[in-house]
Amino acid sequence: MRNVMAAKRPKRRGGYTLIEVMVAAGLLLIGISAASSLTLTMATQEEINRAVARASNLQENYIRVYQLGLSPAEIAVLMPPEPSLASVNTVEATPTVVGVGPMESATWNFFVRPNATASGWSEGLWTGGDQGALRTINFSAYRSPKS
Repeated sequence: MRNVMAAKRPKRRGGYTLIEVMVAAGLLLIGISAASSLTLTMATQEEINRAVARASNLQENYIRVYQLGLSPAEIAVLMPPEPSLASVNTVEATPTVVGVGPMESATWNFFVRPNATASGWSEGLWTGGDQGALRTINFSAYRSPKS
């Protein structure tokens, strides 16, 4: 009798239901959109880091050339243009250092635009970010006075 009842039951098929497929597709969509968002965020951060690194490199060049004896006005003409720099302010002074005497100093204020782009995603290029945002890098250099 057992064999007769087993023969009358319909066999289950091994496929997925429509709801299971929809849930799996939704989870896949969430993962893809998260990865896409992360890619855009990383691209923007890389652009910001590149701008700040180039400004820091230029800062070191300003200091070294100043210590070699050039004036800040000559340095401004000598240095290559940097698109991420919004402006550069220079202040010269002659402080007296205890135990050393008078020194020449120059202080520069770099206003770095870390993200020079203006809008959002267009034509396959990431152009997002606040174009008006500035980072300030201040630094000073000292040298013995010219005789």
